[in-house]
Amino acid sequence: MKVFVATRVSGEQREVLLDFLKDIKVALEQIGIEPYITELAPPQPDEATKLIRAFEHIDESDALLVIYKPGAASEGMAAEVGYAYGRKPVWILAQSGSDSKLFAAAEVLEHWADQEELMQKIRGLQ
Repeated sequence: MKVFVATRVSGEQREVLLDFLKDIKVALEQIGIEPYITELAPPQPDEATKLIRAFEHIDESDALLVIYKPGAASEGMAAEVGYAYGRKPVWILAQSGSDSKLFAAAEVLEHWADQEELMQKIRGLQ
């Protein structure tokens, strides 16, 4: 199974974000899910087409997994959810206390309090 992982990247410290995404990647791989995470993919020469490439990867995936944290909405993540809705299952793992209109698109919606609980939720996706 392949999943496209969507999460907000703006407003996050780059190293902290990358460590967080690497942990998500490992947790998914441990349960036999092949993740595609844009921020961990090799850089592309034309960043202007980043969203179009994301849509192509969503098409190649079996589901869209959103890791949702409270804060300002991410245009890219919202576009990815909108693109996937009706095409692929949308699974949202939302940090406790967050709320979004995007949650209405979720086939699976679960909340997590800390990173350890998030990893448990990810392992439960099998």
